[in-house]
Amino acid sequence: MPLQSSFLCRVPCEVLEEISVNVALLDAPVGPPTALVPLLLTCKHLYNTLGLHSCSDVYARIFRGSFDCRAARRRLGEKAVRPSHLAAQLKRNFATLRRIRAGNLVHDELEEDLWAVWLMCLENDGKNELQLDWAGVDDFLVQFLRTRLWHARETYDNWPAEFTINALAIWIYWYRLDEGKLATLNSETRKLLLDRIRPYALAAPRYASFLAPDNHFCIPLPRRIDDEYERVLVTPHGWYPQYREPSMCVELVEHFGLKRELSPPLIAQGAKLLYISLSEMPFTIDPALPVNREHAMQMGRNYVNPTQTDLIEANAHKAVKLIGRGDPEWTQRLTEEQRRLEDDGAWRKGLKAISAALDEEWNRMVGCGNPYEIKPKGPTYAFGTLTGLWKGLLLVPDTDQYFALVNSARLPASFSSQNPLVVGYPMYANLREHHCIMPEMPIMPGGSEDENDDGISNAWFPHCRIREAGGFVTITDEEHGFVSRYETFVEGRDNSHNPETCTACIRERELDEVEERERIEEIMAAAASNAEYPDDDTNLVRVRKQVDAALGPNTDADELIDTVMSEVTSDDASSLAESDGCIENTCSGITDIAITGETLPRHGQAWHHFYFYGRVRSWDGLVAIVRVPMIPQLGVYIFRGYIVAGNFVGSWRLRTNHVRAIPLEGPFVMSKV
Repeated sequence: MPLQSSFLCRVPCEVLEEISVNVALLDAPVGPPTALVPLLLTCKHLYNTLGLHSCSDVYARIFRGSFDCRAARRRLGEKAVRPSHLAAQLKRNFATLRRIRAGNLVHDELEEDLWAVWLMCLENDGKNELQLDWAGVDDFLVQFLRTRLWHARETYDNWPAEFTINALAIWIYWYRLDEGKLATLNSETRKLLLDRIRPYALAAPRYASFLAPDNHFCIPLPRRIDDEYERVLVTPHGWYPQYREPSMCVELVEHFGLKRELSPPLIAQGAKLLYISLSEMPFTIDPALPVNREHAMQMGRNYVNPTQTDLIEANAHKAVKLIGRGDPEWTQRLTEEQRRLEDDGAWRKGLKAISAALDEEWNRMVGCGNPYEIKPKGPTYAFGTLTGLWKGLLLVPDTDQYFALVNSARLPASFSSQNPLVVGYPMYANLREHHCIMPEMPIMPGGSEDENDDGISNAWFPHCRIREAGGFVTITDEEHGFVSRYETFVEGRDNSHNPETCTACIRERELDEVEERERIEEIMAAAASNAEYPDDDTNLVRVRKQVDAALGPNTDADELIDTVMSEVTSDDASSLAESDGCIENTCSGITDIAITGETLPRHGQAWHHFYFYGRVRSWDGLVAIVRVPMIPQLGVYIFRGYIVAGNFVGSWRLRTNHVRAIPLEGPFVMSKV
């Protein structure tokens, strides 16, 4: 080997790698590692030694210093955070950020770039947002929403298009909002953004708010739904309910070195979050109103009406809970045990990472693009989330103007903030969550199979009686007489799940036993076919020795066959950890989730008294809650939506007598008080 003339060329590779990482992260680790370039250009030896093609470990360490990777490990497994994949993602992220920083709104890679930015948002624990700040993502998105969101709308009768790129732009802009940005947003920009996203937020029959139509509780959908005659109703905007073509709802996206099938976020849901975030204003407090409820009673106002105290309470809590800014050093405030739980790569309730609040959103993107099949995925709803006091805002459009809008094939020229006129009303709900635990059987859905309806007008329940007492809810199907019992969820208290009686656990053990028997039989068959002994007894001894050797010194074959296997072997566990996006869910015994609740007396006296009941669709975590007023003339509302980063967001609709009727509908958002 020829002698190297440069001192640097004689430095050991390990030292060069350490120097490279420190040089790359010398300043604040924001923006591409440009300080590394002069070192790489020193000579061919250093370039070949430290280049991305030959030294992925260095670039993996730079990635960890520049970007967040806990969420990727938690959601995708150990394979995602291998050095080669982190190095590939580092290159992709910085290429995206450079193009965003350049401000070019029209180029072939823009949609890919917004996908990359959205995934950085979903994985943000404090570092990613600093990189997005460096790229100027907020200003870039304002310009995109201003000039590109309504691009090509003439192709769609002047309605803004439901493109993936538009959905990503809206969701990223909402994700990046915080109270400081909201407070400094000038009125002109606020108005422009509201005007641009208004159609997506208000035109419910045109833009889907759910990953599968809300009239279905049971997923996968039957294939006969593909038949156009099964869909029945055609509107100016397409089929109603909105059956989306699965091939149009799943895209291949490069992420951590691999192509992954992801479903774009729903544009209508992002628009609702952003629209209410931008439009919500404090309620005006009239000094002529009673100061509080006691004062109102003294004035003879014993009817439902808000007091100054009620309005102050309503103004104290905004409907939308913004995600807010993270802190790259957030783990320094954790205990050793908390850090261990954050770093072990497993999903669980109570994680402190900001990204954990969007794990369910990620799981929907991964596993809920096609309602005609079931894909393995993580939880789409965190048990216990709905228990508590919720406060929010529902927007009610003028009835005549709303139906004129949704019955128009072309976006009306008169469409504006005044047409349809929208009024916001505060709403409160004190909710409780109840779980059906195996071997208890959940109540069957309601509705009519002939109408492709599982009873959405009754929150997917049949005609039933719901009785809540003693920590349980008993639901009785009044048509068939079936009774099911649900346990009331209490935070911190274990439910009654017992692996010895749980139907799912028993079935899992049976499957494990069958698989283990088959594995042993294969080993024995292979050993027997290779044996060449003169008598059967000798042959059997040899086969048994080979089987025992294959199973290991501490495992007896007969005992293994007769024992129910409930855990994977160490080899299997290793392959699970290394598999791409492997999902291994722990059985909770929960087969169904029911919701009950009511308005608290003080909220009812201010905003009317209601009671609530509902259900959660397990496939995608869609929540349906029926709100019933004490005064029937106020009408029954059905709220359907998802939990997104602590927000219950979706569409409310009036209950109708006909399942195919297009009802009055509007957006709502609630968050916990």
